[in-house]
Amino acid sequence: MEYREHHDGTLRSVAFSDCSVVEVIQLLTMLKHPTVDIVKRLDEISKQLRELEKKLMTFEDNAIAKLTEQKTIADGGKSLLEALTVLVKAIPATDPAVAAKQAQILTLIDSNSQELSDAIVANTPGGPVVPPDPNPAG
Repeated sequence: MEYREHHDGTLRSVAFSDCSVVEVIQLLTMLKHPTVDIVKRLDEISKQLRELEKKLMTFEDNAIAKLTEQKTIADGGKSLLEALTVLVKAIPATDPAVAAKQAQILTLIDSNSQELSDAIVANTPGGPVVPPDPNPAG
């Protein structure tokens, strides 16, 4: 077994090649922190990782729900405008005044459809969404 120490006496690295039990015990006694403290700290880190994983899962679930809701709203607006177009076109336009109103309505529907499409594109991030830091410094 080989080991190297920092100038302050703390262990820097260990090479376990053909170590005996006695050598391992010697190494453990050289450590500044008893083994029980190391295992305890590893358990704490493991617990923190599990809590972070739960927070991440909650964030992902919320993001999926919000994105689904936004898609539903956008699809609803699109469906409404398409249905209005079909309804307006279904009205018989024998009177020129009615035909002019229908043309005006269809132009407004097209304009609103384009505005909805432009708003969706303008408010859609171009890159990957980065989740906020669950533990911001401050």
